[in-house]
Amino acid sequence: MKLLLLSLIVALTSISSQAQYKHDSLKTDKGFLHYYVKGQGKAVIFVQGGPGYSSAYMKAITDSMTGIQCILLDFQGTGRSNYGNVSPDWVTNGNMIKDLEMVREKLGITRWTIVGHSYGATHALHYAVEYPQYVDKVITIASAGTNSRFQEHFTENILSKISMDERRRMQELRAAEAGKESDGMGEADMIFLKGYFYNPEKIPVLFGRIATDELSSMFNPKFHQAYWANKDNPTFDIQERVLKMNIPVRMIESWQDPCYDGRQWVLNEKLKDSQIKFINESGHFPWIEQPEKFFQLLRGYVFRD
Repeated sequence: MKLLLLSLIVALTSISSQAQYKHDSLKTDKGFLHYYVKGQGKAVIFVQGGPGYSSAYMKAITDSMTGIQCILLDFQGTGRSNYGNVSPDWVTNGNMIKDLEMVREKLGITRWTIVGHSYGATHALHYAVEYPQYVDKVITIASAGTNSRFQEHFTENILSKISMDERRRMQELRAAEAGKESDGMGEADMIFLKGYFYNPEKIPVLFGRIATDELSSMFNPKFHQAYWANKDNPTFDIQERVLKMNIPVRMIESWQDPCYDGRQWVLNEKLKDSQIKFINESGHFPWIEQPEKFFQLLRGYVFRD
């Protein structure tokens, strides 16, 4: 009975959350670019990581943000903007920030703040150097940085939090899945996900905040594969351009995030106008593991600093 009641509460919370958002789309040459808007006030767009995730998991952040206009989008090839035609030819960093710009133009926004999580932080910084005239501030969360060099240690950091038995199981699953079509996250992905958390028991909280009808399309592995198959993406680097920016940058990092390697601190020191704050006992999703501290920092960055 308690389980049934809990399931009902989660379902009703998801429905209530969904009702807050205005869902719209705009026509592109590959289909439609879907975006979501909630609230009124200064415009703030929240950009997800991946590459390959939809915006669904970011609603656990925007649900709790008031007094601003929250904007989310599913990049072409992800979420509701996935029309089954993903190709390495057009899954590029440049096209992703063009998606952001198309949404800004559609909404008639003069200037906005960009909040980016993980690889979304890279897209946020990239957008800022390409379209500085439209950006008030960049806020990064668990940032992947200005290039892909975090990949040098990222997988090992993840594996360090996973038992040897789980690693072997993951290898078996990967081998069995090789060459097969995959439409979302499987058992191997769920094992790997444990390495993103300081406390893996919080993983159900992450998924519990995502609407049921968005779970199946939350991650598109074909987009992820296409991104890394594009010859230019692995060597993408905007470090020097970012260092020349005059746009304020505010960072939220977690000490136990497998993505954190000290480069975020170095970037903070070199930027003209930057601040960095750290959260302890948290991995890659600080709003799930340390929500009180996280939202205190985020609201401070959005409204004041």
